Amino acid sequence: MQVPFESLGNHEIKLPTDSSKEEIGKIKDELKDFGFEFIDHPKKVLTQRIKECIQLWMENQDQFHTIKISSFLSEKLQHHYSYLSSVFSETAHISIEHYIILKKIELVKDLYVNRNFTLTEISYLLNYSSVSHLSFQFKKTVGLTPKEYKNYIILRKKDL
Repeated sequence: MQVPFESLGNHEIKLPTDSSKEEIGKIKDELKDFGFEFIDHPKKVLTQRIKECIQLWMENQDQFHTIKISSFLSEKLQHHYSYLSSVFSETAHISIEHYIILKKIELVKDLYVNRNFTLTEISYLLNYSSVSHLSFQFKKTVGLTPKEYKNYIILRKKDL
């Protein structure tokens, strides 16, 4: 498209400050065609960075036991957690804590259904206080117990 840009890493670019609305509109349309999103509001950019940091924190499962997410985010993003939490809630319309619960439940589904971890193993791995707490949170989020969910997925796979 012949629009100059600077790569900032982390899947981010910086456009020249003199980019026209027309150029930015074309870039947004092009990115949308490839399944990308153009984020130009500073709070939305920060929210995306928070999500990336949460993903990084979750990928290193040892950190569930050693580093609190509030400390991790503050250190990585160089802001007080209260500010990060406020921005995240404002732009994502969900609290960081609830977002993490949703991400954990997705991980529980994968570990329990696809990788055959026990709920005891998952509970320890994801730093739940007990299997019953994990099961309660799972049912509250998904609407089914972990066992009901697993049976449902197994039946669905058989029907395919």
